[in-house]
Amino acid sequence: MDPAPLLAPPASLAAAAEEAVRRARAGGNPVLLGWSQRAQLVEPVAFLLAGDAPRAAFLAPGGDEVVARGEVLTLTAQGATRVDGIRVQAEALAARAVVAGGGPAPRFLGGFAFDPAHEPREPWEGFPSARFTLPAVSLVRRRNESWVTTNALLAGRERPEDVARHLAQVATRAAQPTTGPRLRAGVPLPAFGARVLGKEAWDAGVASALRSIRSGALRKVVLARRVPVPLTAPLRGPDALARVLPGNEATHRFLFEAGADQVLVGASPELLASLHGDEAGSAALAGTAARGATPAEDARLAEELAASAKERREHDIVVQHVRSALRGLGEVRAPSEPEVLRLRSVQHLLTPFALRPASPLHVLDLVAALHPTPAVAGTPTEAALTFLRAHESFARGWYAGPVGWFDLQGDGCFAVALRCAHLREQEAWLYAGAGIVEGADADLEWEETVLKLQPMLEVLASR
Repeated sequence: MDPAPLLAPPASLAAAAEEAVRRARAGGNPVLLGWSQRAQLVEPVAFLLAGDAPRAAFLAPGGDEVVARGEVLTLTAQGATRVDGIRVQAEALAARAVVAGGGPAPRFLGGFAFDPAHEPREPWEGFPSARFTLPAVSLVRRRNESWVTTNALLAGRERPEDVARHLAQVATRAAQPTTGPRLRAGVPLPAFGARVLGKEAWDAGVASALRSIRSGALRKVVLARRVPVPLTAPLRGPDALARVLPGNEATHRFLFEAGADQVLVGASPELLASLHGDEAGSAALAGTAARGATPAEDARLAEELAASAKERREHDIVVQHVRSALRGLGEVRAPSEPEVLRLRSVQHLLTPFALRPASPLHVLDLVAALHPTPAVAGTPTEAALTFLRAHESFARGWYAGPVGWFDLQGDGCFAVALRCAHLREQEAWLYAGAGIVEGADADLEWEETVLKLQPMLEVLASR
């Protein structure tokens, strides 16, 4: 049923506004008021284009699609305790929140840098070690339903009737289908040498990694490349996301804007953690092969991937990490053999995990327990991080860090920020990595990163 124009706020919203203002006046601290209502099936990109930055999106395969505009509140944290720092701030806000409307609870969207020691230096100035934004308005699509949620942070000085009227009007406008401004054309790319840039440094890094592995200091380490791509014109976040969506339905597609000119956009195949009530999940993703030009070649490459001792060794290291991290949290279920996940340019070994928590959890508990997995860092974890800090000549920033959303109840979904591009004005940086274990070949691992870079190159160059 189409939402009717609101001449006056619904009674439940008016009552919630009264309660929120009363609590703010009594407690002396700001109170969050969240209101949700059903919407028509608004397209995510059209929703983003109809509002101002900062904009964010996280679309899970087969799960919730969350897109958001504007900013009511931003949480930040740094260092080794950053995950707990974000959770503590969010739970303090949730304890004094008033939520009405019966739809999805207000959600924070954001992420964490790969390295807890990350400092937001160039080119990652807008992306601190941890940052989560509570949007002014968000759209959640779940199967055949859509909900719009509007948020306000109240100090106690507001008139409840004004607050209720404002939120109702914002929600009603946002719930209507809209075409929004037109998407802009793709950005032509000048030649930049993605296939050769940094090959000598890569070879040296792989050689150093293999020496550390043979010495016993490491079992695995994941080396990454950063490829700079000059753009002939800036590319807006919604335009980039619109080009990520087609053909990447099996991935977690995400967009985060920091200020007016910084964008992180990507399509990650790797689920880090999800929590919905008493059902939690994660996945081990490691081991890579190319896609075939024909169905027969594709099947042959998948069989070779599943049978490769080197790729299975790399995958099993991640499986052991995920299983160990989840075991202390409840009942863990996982298949004994990996499946093959087929994406646009590559296929991976994938082992999905299901968790029945033994006690109530916040999705950030799972993030803290799982990140960084050996799929993006290596093992032992601290030794791998020490190696990467010494051998990678660039800051990963949010690349390979956890990105996603969580709500006021602690449910949420996080992916690892892979297959992504960091855009700033007329510059872009693409990132790709490969796991180095005993038996790794520098040329083959390099070719793996080329395959992983291809989807985002296509996004930037598409028309």
